[in-house]
Amino acid sequence: MGGTAMLPGFKHRLLAELYDLIEKPKYKEDLAVKTFKVHEPPSKENYTAWLGGAIFGTLDILSLRSISRETYRETGVIPDWSSLASSGEVSKEEKLGLKR
Repeated sequence: MGGTAMLPGFKHRLLAELYDLIEKPKYKEDLAVKTFKVHEPPSKENYTAWLGGAIFGTLDILSLRSISRETYRETGVIPDWSSLASSGEVSKEEKLGLKR
């Protein structure tokens, strides 16, 4: 979330668009979801993104999901950490700039 979530009508519009999407043929057959629940954030909306970053910054996993400036300058690659299967290591091809 963040400050944008504080805009008047944001939650209403988000839910309206989600309900509109689940009625489309592309999603209607494949998704078992019929309702959505929006939880209240643990803090004001404009602090929620900061709070998430602060919590993530205290976790041990941060060292596994970080690279040094030197490593980035050598490889020019930022690993894809969105996949939990990704080890975060840079392959030889990526280091040589053959794969991005």
